[in-house]
Amino acid sequence: MAQALSSISQSSTAHNVNLFREVLEMTMDSIAVIDGKGRLVHVNAPFLAMFDYTHDELIGKNINVFSSCYFLLLLASAGALRL
Repeated sequence: MAQALSSISQSSTAHNVNLFREVLEMTMDSIAVIDGKGRLVHVNAPFLAMFDYTHDELIGKNINVFSSCYFLLLLASAGALRL
C-alpha cells in the first residue's frame, strides 16, 4: 500500500512539475526561477530573449550576475522596473 501511494505521489509531482514548466514557457512574461542559494535553475524563453543569453549560459549562475547598473537599466527600459 505504501509503495502504491508513493508511486501515485511521484506521478502527481511529475505532472505538477510538467504543468509548471508549460506555464512558464507559455507566458509572455520574463521569468527566472532561483534556488535557495540564488542560483538560476530555470529561465523561460522571454527572459532569454530579453537579455540575449542562452539557457546554458545562465543555468547554475548566481542571480547576482544581473546586479549591475546595466542590468537595472535593461529592466527599466523593458518596463519591468521603475527607477
